[in-house]
Amino acid sequence: MNYTVSLRKRGQNWSYQIFIDGKYHSSKSGFKTKAEAKRTGDRDALKIKVPEKSKESFKAIAELYIDDGTKEETTKRAYKSWLKNFKPIFGVEMLKLTYVDIAPIIHDYYKDHKYNGTMSLLRFGKSIVNYAIQKLDYDMKNPFEKVTIEEKASKSVKKHQILTESEMLELFDKIENQDIRFLTMCFGLAGLRISEARGLTRNSFKNQFIHITQQKQLDKTVKPDTKSKDGHRKVPLDPRLKNELKKMPVSLDKNQVIVQKLYQSNDVIKVYRSLGYSITPHSLRHAYATMAIQKGVDLKTISYFIGDTLEVVIKTYAHVNTDMIEQGRKVLTNSLT
Repeated sequence: MNYTVSLRKRGQNWSYQIFIDGKYHSSKSGFKTKAEAKRTGDRDALKIKVPEKSKESFKAIAELYIDDGTKEETTKRAYKSWLKNFKPIFGVEMLKLTYVDIAPIIHDYYKDHKYNGTMSLLRFGKSIVNYAIQKLDYDMKNPFEKVTIEEKASKSVKKHQILTESEMLELFDKIENQDIRFLTMCFGLAGLRISEARGLTRNSFKNQFIHITQQKQLDKTVKPDTKSKDGHRKVPLDPRLKNELKKMPVSLDKNQVIVQKLYQSNDVIKVYRSLGYSITPHSLRHAYATMAIQKGVDLKTISYFIGDTLEVVIKTYAHVNTDMIEQGRKVLTNSLT
């Protein structure tokens, strides 16, 4: 389908007109921005039922789904990164998409990635097709529904290397990449998940706290994160992290994310390994909880700060590091004396 969306500004608002194969079809006005008018025009053009509609590719529908104005910018950035995995079916017409086309992509991805990450990619693909069905009136069944993934048996329980506070400060000093250093300090000094650290803006830092806001998940076809109920919380702003924030590039738009590049866990882990540390971003989250326990913060408050249940804090994050062992030795030996 060859269509053109013509945009025009009238007063303070924008309007669009849709032309398909040189013929006028529809128009609409009252949009506040040019981008909004263009997005809506593109989407409405694909809704028009014409024979050529079947020629729209998976990539074209996916890009339209990603650019939908209901999604946050951080979500769009993640989706654009995931979309690259579906390159083998970019040119496949949406109505001709089958299980045979998509199953190899999902299963090949699973060979090199974890179960949860693979399931996220599967849900992403499923949501693209559901968008075509529900929003663009495509008459088809979703082939992603047929794809199943069996979780690999865990060979061993991953043991996190828990850094002491002095070891963590030494790590900060060794990291040369400004973005990675800022993210690392968010993990270790605020206990943030990598997705939360990537989504921070200048407006997230207010009144000596970091305000964590859960990501909007408006697409009902995507399974909600079980931890989303803990998405809205305030975390104390460590002075060292506050000083690091002052060194980060400043944008006129305070809602723009501070770290522009969409770093994945593996990108950060590679930096740690190059410096001789066998840790992950989540290891530093564990270290944050451990230091909070060591400093006397009660477990219920810690569970609020890190956005997890009290049970998870006790079972997962309550580690013992070398500083705590030494402190315990001093207390016990002094008591005996």
